[in-house]
Amino acid sequence: MTPSKNPTRDRLLSDSEASELLGVSPTSVRRMRRDATLSTIKVRNRSLLRESEVLAYIARGGDER
Repeated sequence: MTPSKNPTRDRLLSDSEASELLGVSPTSVRRMRRDATLSTIKVRNRSLLRESEVLAYIARGGDER
């Protein structure tokens, strides 16, 4: 999976896509959303994650905010 080519428009990721970037299971991503480690955006009853936030989390070494 490659990062978004348009820096002004952030891609929205599903739990599965985020789990691939993070190297964890989709269940772990759901737990991270529930614990507010990663914030979500609701779109048509789906919880999606901003790609930039997931990448920032990785850059921080997985540390909480």
